[in-house]
Order: sequence, then C-alpha cells, then structure tokens
Amino acid sequence: MISIDVGTKKVCVVEGSVHSGNVTLTGWGEIAYDSDVFEEGVLIDPTTLSFLISEIIKRNRMKSKNAVITVTNNNVIMRELILPEMKPKEMQTIVANEMQRLIGSDNKLTVDYIVVEKMSDKTNKVMAYAMNSDNVEIYQKLLKGLKLTPTALDIHSNAIAKLFGKTTINNMPHGEDSIVVADIGYAQISFHGFLNGIKHFDRTEISPVSDFLNEIASITRMEISQEMINSLDFTMDHIYENSMMADTCRFFISRLSDEIQRYLQYMISNSTIKSIRKIYLMGSLVETTGLVNTIAGSLGIEVELLSSIGKLQLPADCPAYKVANAAGALIRY
Repeated sequence: MISIDVGTKKVCVVEGSVHSGNVTLTGWGEIAYDSDVFEEGVLIDPTTLSFLISEIIKRNRMKSKNAVITVTNNNVIMRELILPEMKPKEMQTIVANEMQRLIGSDNKLTVDYIVVEKMSDKTNKVMAYAMNSDNVEIYQKLLKGLKLTPTALDIHSNAIAKLFGKTTINNMPHGEDSIVVADIGYAQISFHGFLNGIKHFDRTEISPVSDFLNEIASITRMEISQEMINSLDFTMDHIYENSMMADTCRFFISRLSDEIQRYLQYMISNSTIKSIRKIYLMGSLVETTGLVNTIAGSLGIEVELLSSIGKLQLPADCPAYKVANAAGALIRY
C-alpha cells in the first residue's frame, strides 16, 4: 500500500506493508513545495500536489494501487465522547449526530470514530473525528486522478498512536514511562503524549519555524532552501559572524523551548505523573546541527532525535523522523 503524508510545505510518500501491526517500508520519497499549495490549512492547489505525488511514485518505482492519505490534526475536529456499549452502526450514527450538534456547523461533515477504551461500567471512551466533507472529496479526487484506490483518510495523531504505542523508541521500551513525541512542522508543532505505552494527550500549537526561517532569509538575503537550513548551527558555543543571525537563532531556541515546556506542563497538570522522562523530536529542522542538544540543555530533560521505532522496519537511508506519520497511517484497524 502507498501512504501519502500531506504536509504544509512538503509531501512525503511511502510504500510498504503491515503484518501483525508491524510496518515494513520498501520505498519512500519527499518533495518540498515551490509554491503555496495550502492556505490556512486548506488545499488550494491540488494540481501541483498531484504532480509531486506522481513524481515521487515514478522516481521510486512504487507499484501499489491502494493508497491512504494522512493529514495534520488542524484539518480535523476531534472530540472525546463517553457512550454506552452498542453495535458499530448504531454508534456511528450517534457519533455523527453528536459531532454535528457539538460543532454546530451547517456544512456537511464526514465523521468517524475509534473506541479508545472500554470502561468497567459498560461504557466506551470514544475519540470522534470530523472533517468538512468537501475537503474529504478533494483528497478522494486527488487519489483517483492518480489512478490510486482510496483506502482511508487518516490524521497524524492517529497514525502516531498506532505506530508508537507499546513498542520501543530508539531501541528503548517506554511501556512504564511518560514520554512526548514532538513533531516540529513549518506551520505547527504537534505534541503527542504517551503514558505507559499508550497515547493519551494530543495538542497542536503554532510553530515558530516559519517566522524563524523567514527572518533568516531576510538577514542572509537568500531564499529558504534545504541548503540554507543545512547551514544553520544551533550549538551553544557556535559563533556566527553576523550578530543578527546569532540573536535570531537564540530567540528561536527560546520560543521553541517555551512551546515544548508549556505542553509538558499541560500534560503533567492533566495526569497523575510528576515528570516527563524523555522527548523525541521529528519533523522540520530536527537534524540541524546542535538543535537536539541545545533544546535538551534549555529544558533540562533528555531529548533525542527520533531514529527508530520497534514496529517499523526501514529501507536504507530512510530517516524515521521523516516518515513516521506516513508509516503509521499504513496500519489499518
């Protein structure tokens, strides 16, 4: 199956299979957008997106015809519901009606749900998801235009929950720990909090990455490119010849650390835990020189670049921190 992770500034495509909850990737690729494909979280240029996906599939000789798309959480409205036990069809109807009532929108919604936990009092803790049906139709048409069969539309938080739950991360188990996976994107940061190997907390905040890169581009008078990003150095003792560069990098680290710290406090205040053992970083800039260690020093907590997941087997030269969202979406249950 093919899984397509549609981001704000780039698209990542993987091909792989799933057996007993374990994912094996056989191919992957990503391409950054040269123009604005999204505007305020809405896909405005499906033609360009379709072309880029097609290019990745061709370059990497992907043969699968079934496909799933995974999108960021800000495309979806999520609510936790407590409902009595009932048949799946009945629950689907009740969840759809309840989401329509809670959201209060006249727009047609596509609604789905997963049962998070079966309670001892014969009720179910349900996570319900709703997306504007027009947006769902856009993605369906996108896949059909690529001659792919739409299998599912997933979201990052669900993909991460499936892939990271009750497994090892960077070769270490986290079944009895509290950890955070922070997906640092261009436009937003998605935080996923795990307790005892199960994801319990999701939160999305505005990312400082966009403002930071625009400021760097203004200082250096260079266009934002991967080459420019690779030239950055966040090491504490690194000395930039341009003092404005140094100040901008320090301010970015401060903003990013503050966002992470706020989430840690949110997670602690909404649970019985007293501390977070470790943070794993994925997404934009995380491989930039010095970023991980400098964030760790700023927060006073262990921080690691996401490099491996127990449920995920990767091909050569495929970084886990780039493909985790797409890989998790391959798991269908």
